[in-house]
Amino acid sequence: TSVWAASDVGNELVEIDPEKNAVVQHVAVPGRPSEVAVSPSGVYVSLFKQPIVLRIDPTSGKITSRRNVGGGALGVAFGAGSVWALSSAGPAVLKLDPQTLAVRKHVSVQMSAPFVGGFSEVWWISAGSSAVCVANQYQNGVTRIDPTTGKVAAQIKLPFGKQPFSVAADGHRCWAVNDSGVFRVG
Repeated sequence: TSVWAASDVGNELVEIDPEKNAVVQHVAVPGRPSEVAVSPSGVYVSLFKQPIVLRIDPTSGKITSRRNVGGGALGVAFGAGSVWALSSAGPAVLKLDPQTLAVRKHVSVQMSAPFVGGFSEVWWISAGSSAVCVANQYQNGVTRIDPTTGKVAAQIKLPFGKQPFSVAADGHRCWAVNDSGVFRVG
């Protein structure tokens, strides 16, 4: 029933009531918020250039859980009943418990394709009921994880361009955007 947005100004999340088109809550976080995900169990945020993922109670606005993901937290997503956090350490995706943020699975998403450039080895994550998608920025590729098994299902090099920035899960496939276009992969 709400929209949540990360705000670099003031290190906070804001809750927006879409019917009133108004901000109804400001939630301070201890750093620059990056990606935000929402589930029936809470609101999750990764903190940019910090190894931290937070769970926030949407009613009270209080931080109720915190997880160190071992490296820079480069994104967080919710899908298939779990929280998925992207860590620069490895790089890896961590499957987290939605309530406690306890690590349930550690999945390496390192890609062996040739280096083509980028800001970070991996960048951004998206999850749905049938796929978890990660942008492998250094290799201009995408890693797709099967959320049921928690294993890498495919690593796909994009046909042209470089440095995928954003990804989206779509059924058993991923969408990726790089400097040359939009691709449906895997």
